[in-house]
Amino acid sequence: MRGQNVRRPIQILLLTVGLLLAPTAVTLAQPYTYALAGLVGVGGSFDETDAGFGNPTWQLTFTSDIGEKTFFAARVGGIHWGSDDHVAEVAGPSLYYVVVAGEYRETRDSFSGGFVEPGVYLGLGFYSLDGTNIEGESVSESAPGLAVGLTGDVPLNSKRNFTLRLEIAGHYAALEAAQLFGMVHLGLSYHF
Repeated sequence: MRGQNVRRPIQILLLTVGLLLAPTAVTLAQPYTYALAGLVGVGGSFDETDAGFGNPTWQLTFTSDIGEKTFFAARVGGIHWGSDDHVAEVAGPSLYYVVVAGEYRETRDSFSGGFVEPGVYLGLGFYSLDGTNIEGESVSESAPGLAVGLTGDVPLNSKRNFTLRLEIAGHYAALEAAQLFGMVHLGLSYHF
């Protein structure tokens, strides 16, 4: 019994290391192995009625090459509403999320004349909504969810390692207050 308890963390550690080292085996297939992006934008909830989609958002993204045109992607981000805004019964809310996704990117120069490197992703996420209820008490709820998005990178230099990234995403979270969220992000990405 104890041996199984020790083996499980070791297996998870080896799998994680394998996923992180796998990109080095296929570096010839992709023009880069890793990418980091910092994005800002606007978003909102399809479930709310008063705050719209002009609420500030942010997102940090890490991608790692795992195969030809295929990437592992991790995203961390949030949406922040004003103190007078409501998402269902939650006032002044903030939504935070972590999404782990598979991402497909078209890297051929012939697509879009080599001007845009488009991508699409689908992933699983964990979401947390914080705010206050009608009585002014703090409310915090968390739930799993799904994310789907479209991305496009426009190279900013000849090495194509600095890009301008545009991303449009939809999120479903199994929260009680609200379930559907949408965001548009713009920012910079560094490929290495």
